[in-house]
Amino acid sequence: MRYDIRGKYPDEVNEELALIIGKAFPPSEKIIIGGDLRTSTPLLKNALIYSLNTELIEDIGIAHSDLVAFYAKHEDSKGIMITASHNPWEFNGFKFLNENSTPFNNEQLEEIKKKSLEISKVEKKEKKYVPKYQEGYEAYFTEIKDKIGTKFNITIYAVNSAALPSLKYANKQNIVKTKVIGDSYVLNPSIPSNPSLDYVKNLNLQKGVVLDADADRGIIIDDKKPVNAHALIYAFAKALNSKKIVVSVDFSEDLKKKLEEAGIKVEITPVGDVFVSNKCHSLKCDLFAEPNYHFGFPFISYYSSGVLAGLVYDAYNVRRYLPDQLPHFHSESITLKKEIFVKLKETIKEKYEVINELDGIKFKVNTSYVLLRFSGTSHNKARIYVEDVEKERIKKALAHIKHLINEVVA
Repeated sequence: MRYDIRGKYPDEVNEELALIIGKAFPPSEKIIIGGDLRTSTPLLKNALIYSLNTELIEDIGIAHSDLVAFYAKHEDSKGIMITASHNPWEFNGFKFLNENSTPFNNEQLEEIKKKSLEISKVEKKEKKYVPKYQEGYEAYFTEIKDKIGTKFNITIYAVNSAALPSLKYANKQNIVKTKVIGDSYVLNPSIPSNPSLDYVKNLNLQKGVVLDADADRGIIIDDKKPVNAHALIYAFAKALNSKKIVVSVDFSEDLKKKLEEAGIKVEITPVGDVFVSNKCHSLKCDLFAEPNYHFGFPFISYYSSGVLAGLVYDAYNVRRYLPDQLPHFHSESITLKKEIFVKLKETIKEKYEVINELDGIKFKVNTSYVLLRFSGTSHNKARIYVEDVEKERIKKALAHIKHLINEVVA
C-alpha cells in the first residue's frame, strides 16, 4: 500500500474487504466517516461500520476528503473517507485520517495490512451511530468564514464532486456564499472523476476551480484558462506571506530558487499527498502542495483541498502574485523495469550533477532539470519530468535521457 487503499469494485475492493479493514483499523473511542458519490460508497460504508472497533461513529455523509480530515481534527478523532479519489468511477477505496487531520503514513497503512491478513472472521460489535451531516458541513465552513471571509467571487465546479452537498448547505445557510455548479447528488458517470486540462478549458468559466471526485484536487481557472500548477504554488506561497512551505520533488527548481531568494524556505518530499502533508505538519509549515493541483492550507487542515484552493485564490487575490515568466515543463510515462532503473541511477550519478534522490533521482542535463521516478500506482511504469527556460532544450534533454536508457537496457 502507498497513500491509501484503492481498487476496482467489486473485484478488488468490496464489502468483504471493508469488513476486514474495519476490524483491522485501530480501536478508537470515536471515528468520523464520510464518502463520495460513487454508487458503491454506501455499500462499503455500511460494511465498514459493521466491523469498526469503536463505541461511536459520526457519519458526515457525502463529504470531501479534507472536510472529513477537518472534522476528525475538530472532534479529536480518527477519520475514514470512502473514495478512490481521482480514479475512474468503477474504482473505490479508503483514506485514513489521524486526529490532527494528516493522512495515515505508510507505517500506519502497513499495520492495517498486517492485521487484515491475520483476520479470518469478523464479528459484529455494538456501537452508537450518529448522523452528523449538518454539523460537519457547518463546522468546516464556519472555520473558513472566520479565517478568510464569507463572500467569494469565484465559481466552484462541483459536478460529481463529494464537495457538492456541503457547498450547497453553506450557501443556503449563508455561512459562505459563492457560485456552485452542480445540482444532483446522483453520480453522472459520463463526466470524468478526474477532469483533464482539456476538459476544464471547454467549461468556459471566467474564474473558477474544478474539483475531482473527492475534491482534494482543484484546477484553478482564470480568464477562462487553467492556471499552471507550479505557478499557483509560487503565488499561494507569496500571497499567504509564507515563511516555510513543503512541496513534492516534482515542483519547479526555477520557482523554488525564486521563492528561496524571496526568503521563503522550501522543503522537499517524495511525490504523494501523505508525504507533503505529514512533513508540513511536523515542520509547522504555512502551505503544502504538489504540482498536480493538490494544495493544502494548514490553517484549516493538513489535507489537500480543491475547495479551499479556489476560495483562497479569490480571497487573497492570488492572481497578483503569479510569476511573470514560467519555465517550460514536460512529463511522460515510460515502461522501465526496476532492475534497469537501479543501473540507470548509477550511470546518472557518474555523469551528471545530482540534485536529490528523495523519489527516484533528480539531476541536471546541461541547463535542464530532469526527474526520473517510478509511478506510485503502476508496476514497471516510470515518469520522466523535464524543466527548462528554453523549450527546445527540453526536447534535447529528453532525447538525451532516452538514449541513455537505451544504452543501459542494451
